[in-house]
Amino acid sequence: MKLLSCSRLLTASLVLSGAALAQGDECATATTITPGTPAAFDTSGATPSVPDFTASCGAGGGSTSSNDVWFSFTATADYAARATTCGTAAYDTKIEIYSGSCGALVSVGCNDDFAGCSGFTSQADFAAVTGTEYFIRIGGWGTTDAGAGDILVTAPPSAVPNDECADALPITPDTPTSFDTTLATPSVPDFTASCGAGGGSTSSNDVWFSFTATSDYTARATTCGTAAYDTKIEIYSGSCGALVSVGCNDDFAGCSGFTSQADFAAVTGTEYFIRIGGWGTTDAGSGDILLTDVPPPALPNDDCDGAIPVGLGETLTDNVGASPSSVSMSCVNAGELSDVWFSYTAIGDCPVTVDLAGSSYDTGMAAYSGSCAALAEVACNDDATGLQSRITWQAAAGTTYYIQVGGFNGATGDIVMNVSEGIGSVVCAGNANSTGVGALLRACGSDVAADNALSLEVTDLPANQNVLFVNSQETIFVANPGGSQGDLCIGSLALGRHVNDIVNSGAAGTA
Repeated sequence: MKLLSCSRLLTASLVLSGAALAQGDECATATTITPGTPAAFDTSGATPSVPDFTASCGAGGGSTSSNDVWFSFTATADYAARATTCGTAAYDTKIEIYSGSCGALVSVGCNDDFAGCSGFTSQADFAAVTGTEYFIRIGGWGTTDAGAGDILVTAPPSAVPNDECADALPITPDTPTSFDTTLATPSVPDFTASCGAGGGSTSSNDVWFSFTATSDYTARATTCGTAAYDTKIEIYSGSCGALVSVGCNDDFAGCSGFTSQADFAAVTGTEYFIRIGGWGTTDAGSGDILLTDVPPPALPNDDCDGAIPVGLGETLTDNVGASPSSVSMSCVNAGELSDVWFSYTAIGDCPVTVDLAGSSYDTGMAAYSGSCAALAEVACNDDATGLQSRITWQAAAGTTYYIQVGGFNGATGDIVMNVSEGIGSVVCAGNANSTGVGALLRACGSDVAADNALSLEVTDLPANQNVLFVNSQETIFVANPGGSQGDLCIGSLALGRHVNDIVNSGAAGTA
């Protein structure tokens, strides 16, 4: 009797020991798994569950009993899910997924050896349904197949199509594109710590866009005043697996609502990724992202008040970045003019000619007397030589005129401007004298002898020097004639002098 009593005590002891189940060893104690996050397991100390694996699970082992562990999760979306130990377990695994309850399991997916998975590991796909609890069972091919590994259940796809760099949506420059980070998730790696104020590299919901530069230029990505929350922007070159930051900003000065703006140097043929997130972990919302050129600095002579003085001869400049002014030319009747302004002060009572031949775009040009507040047009031309302009007007000595140069239909480019005063043309330039420059001769009036209305004027002479005007019907070039320091540019066969003979240059150096 004592021996029987002892035997019964021993039997009771064994039953109680077997009931002390390890966490996850049975369906009822399944470990909760987070989709998208690998979970470690080890079946070495587990026991076989009942019922066994479904016979259709795959190769060889069929429904052979083996040590197994259990995981569970509840689907948060309808999606094509996958449970896998593919290449992440140290032994020949088997996987089965069930819906239902531990007392009434319904197999929804099963696999033994998945093609392409090393070490006879497994992978099973199944249709996850929102709100349904699923049980995942991991065992082995045969009764002795057990060991450690990682199980991964894929997470549902993001509700945001461009939630990650690999899914970046193409963006069209100069076209605002809407975005919403409310349902997005934080990407890895985080924003660069130097992005700007406060948030540093704080993780936040973000979305991605991409574009390929078609030229070399300074580009700008901006949510300035176009987003409903505190944004952060970063631009990368490289690839999604090897990103290189080329521009970043948190709060841009002058942008309302802590919105952002970042400039970067775009290079032809390079693909760029634009990431939009928030200052902190809870900063998310909607807005518009705009990719554009950085506007060139405002031109000083974009308006009449900033007109740049020019003198005789050639001036090289451009109208790139100019905007249309409120002054309309009478001779240009179509399109906007991206115009710039110059001023010229007449030396004598002579015709002044301004020629834009050689400029790189379709120009329009006008000249005005008066002031910038009260301009009076004195000359205007659209196309004089091809698509370039030339104007001439009778100027009054000492009067300042304003010259407006624009581009037809907003065209911009290089400006080659030549200003001349008087009639005729310059044969050769005077050598520098004691004033530091060469004297300049001009003719005004009429070149018809019968009109008796031709006047000659020379400027930039030394003060109080005697001057003799000579003329000829032919041109030559003789350097330093008679040992002088100047050059002779008119002919020697028919050389004459004017009737007034010698005049004096006076204090102004003009005769």
